Order: sequence, then C-alpha cells, then structure tokens
Amino acid sequence: TSVIQLTSNVDISHTILVSLKEEYKPVFANVIRLSDNDMRIIKEQFLIGIKSNDVEKLMKLRKKIFEVSGIESTMGHHTFFNTILKDYNYFTKQ
Repeated sequence: TSVIQLTSNVDISHTILVSLKEEYKPVFANVIRLSDNDMRIIKEQFLIGIKSNDVEKLMKLRKKIFEVSGIESTMGHHTFFNTILKDYNYFTKQ
C-alpha cells in the first residue's frame, strides 16, 4: 500500500475570486446576471487579451458582457474588467 499526498498549486489568480477591500462599493449591479462560468471565461479572456494587447478580443468580450447583462461603460479595458470581477465577487459572497 502506498500513500501519495497531492498538493494543489491553485491560488486566487486561478479562480474567479478577487480580493476586495472591506469598504468596496460595487458599480454594476447587473453583474449578477452573469454565471460563475461566464466570470471564469471573462477573467481568462481578459488576461489573455491584456497580455497579448488584443484590443479586438477585449472589445468582443465587452460586447458579450453587454448582451448578457446590459452592462456598458466608458471605462478603460483594465478598469472595466477589474470592476466587473470585483462587483461579481461582492454580490456573490453575500
């Protein structure tokens, strides 16, 4: 008999979770129309788009978010996607 201990190397960056300050105030209430899977895809594609500087990918992602949730904004890409992630975490942790 053998016992194998497996450790998971998953940290917060591999999930849809983001750190929130206690005094955080959400911006987009409609973010609750998105699912956990939607948020996983959004975070994944946002990080890919930012890393590769793919503005077209980020615009398509914003359009899809609007279609599903009605959320639109004039914020820059980085601020917008980080706000979406924070707001989703804010509303789903309660």
